[in-house]
Amino acid sequence: MTFYKAKTIVKQGALSTTISVIVSSFAGAMLNAKLEALLAVPVLIVLVPGISTMAGNLGCMIGSKVATALHLGLVRPKLERNPYLGRNAAAILLIAVASSFYLTFLASAVSYMAGFANIAPLKVLEVTLLSGISLALVTLVVGIVVAFITYKYGWDPDNTTIPVITSIGDVTGVLLLLLAASLAGLI
Repeated sequence: MTFYKAKTIVKQGALSTTISVIVSSFAGAMLNAKLEALLAVPVLIVLVPGISTMAGNLGCMIGSKVATALHLGLVRPKLERNPYLGRNAAAILLIAVASSFYLTFLASAVSYMAGFANIAPLKVLEVTLLSGISLALVTLVVGIVVAFITYKYGWDPDNTTIPVITSIGDVTGVLLLLLAASLAGLI
């Protein structure tokens, strides 16, 4: 069993957190660039925190699962068929679909109660499903690749994977939400 020193944990965590802060700032820049379009369809503004939270939650799930599997020897840091990773990937996708339905309900309810322009809930569901499933796929790939790379180089994926995935998830979540809204004809 490998034991880690506090200095190593802080060093690895600080580096990955610094990178995460820089990457996450791009999500805000994208939102700012599309501000007028978002203000025209307020339900999208309501969806942004939910999509970002979904990205973080999915990222934490896959990051911690892969890190634990690496430490226990259930997976090797190679891109190969693995039943453990396959089951976890299926679970992440199922959670993304369920979360998209829940997020649609909440965003539609909040938008209605706030008096925002009423967008058909099925249109909102189309946007959340498209962005949520796409986000889950990106999160899976990034989570597995980051965990494998950091593990191969002797870093503890527990210290690096989650901050990196959540920041990339923030940026990707906003980008995919805007793309899905565009494809659905909302912006």
